Amino acid sequence: MASRRCRQCGYCTPGILITAKALLDREPHPTRERIREALSGNLCRCTGYLQIVEAVEAAAALTPDAGGRVHPR
Repeated sequence: MASRRCRQCGYCTPGILITAKALLDREPHPTRERIREALSGNLCRCTGYLQIVEAVEAAAALTPDAGGRVHPR
């Protein structure tokens, strides 16, 4: 998240990180829609959600697929 510049005050960051980790544990390669749905319970008043969604997509891209390949975005 830091490399995507999607944190500001830090108030919402723990909840977003825990939610994103839980999502990626269940679905290693979620769609953008699934990421948005999973994060919908987290309120961030400092940033736009685009950077947060992109950070989760970037983390998912670093997760190996069933064949052990990583697909960076």
